[in-house]
Amino acid sequence: MAIFGGAATFHPLVGGYSVIALLFSLFFFNKKESLGIIKTSPFFALSGWPGIGIIIYNLVTSKGASGSIADLIYVARHPHHMIPADFIRYVHKGIPEWADYTLLIGNLVFCAVVFVTAFIRLKKDTSERKLLYYALGSFVLFILGLIIYFAGQYHLLKYYIFRFPDVIIPFTAYILFVSAADKMVFISKPRFSIATAIAIISITGILFGWTSVKLAGMDRPVSTLNESSEKLEMYTWIKSNTPDESVFIIDPFIDNFNITAERAQFVTLKHIPQSEKDVMEWYSRLKKLNRGEDFYDGKISFRFGEFKSNFRNLTDNELLDLSKEGADYYIGSAEREGDLEEVFKNNKWGVYRLKVK
Repeated sequence: MAIFGGAATFHPLVGGYSVIALLFSLFFFNKKESLGIIKTSPFFALSGWPGIGIIIYNLVTSKGASGSIADLIYVARHPHHMIPADFIRYVHKGIPEWADYTLLIGNLVFCAVVFVTAFIRLKKDTSERKLLYYALGSFVLFILGLIIYFAGQYHLLKYYIFRFPDVIIPFTAYILFVSAADKMVFISKPRFSIATAIAIISITGILFGWTSVKLAGMDRPVSTLNESSEKLEMYTWIKSNTPDESVFIIDPFIDNFNITAERAQFVTLKHIPQSEKDVMEWYSRLKKLNRGEDFYDGKISFRFGEFKSNFRNLTDNELLDLSKEGADYYIGSAEREGDLEEVFKNNKWGVYRLKVK
């Protein structure tokens, strides 16, 4: 229980969902084991009080953000963490979409096969069987998330119901698989077990070592690995040719601009404020980049295509109005039409000044 309390200090939802999975597993333990675990519950409070105490204090003493604001922050901004339909929205550069779907479905099938086999074959009093019950407890949370999703109660998904199961389910499946493989193959032949362990450690070490050498030898930060050469060229120019205090209007879905170009961004989806007043300002700025249109319907997620289209079609007058709120430059297509002063251009990107030099 002390471990679960520590998890609650790290993240209250992680600790809470851990306890829920544990309570589910207790139904399958014998009475003596269940009572023994329950008796250790004070250790949960002891190790969890730093985080839990602060959360309770803030809930009691502050108004906090309203439900609609919380929905906006979490469900709208992180649909790929919460909405099953968006689990594969961001396909990694160089990896086809079908490969991502194959990996996801393959993992789910693998976990299902391992769990069903373990449930049928494992004896009741083994530690592996108890781990299986804990995993099934997290699976119950996953099913609950699916029920909420298909019932259309998207706002409840802001509690990150899928984030705990999507770690615990594959993690425990691989542990059970390795344990089963070890018992089936290596117990009777210890020399093979030792040799296999050495081989696995060696291969893992080589892979991690090779990755570390590759990253250490790169001539640019890891945060820019997925950036195009045209974008990096533009960021380098901005860093060298614009004042440090400049504020840029750039597609808010683009990550790492402020890190690589080292300039402020008018608004971004990557970093958001936490107070209700500031979140409303954040949403207001995003709405202005969407040409005054609301883009969150209160149910599921951003209307990505519509937002990006509106951002690309911002007029000169709309951008100049935003300059009154502190914006100095606009980053858009190199083929953008209009009368704004173009200060940089390459094959893909253009930087346009919004204020008189």
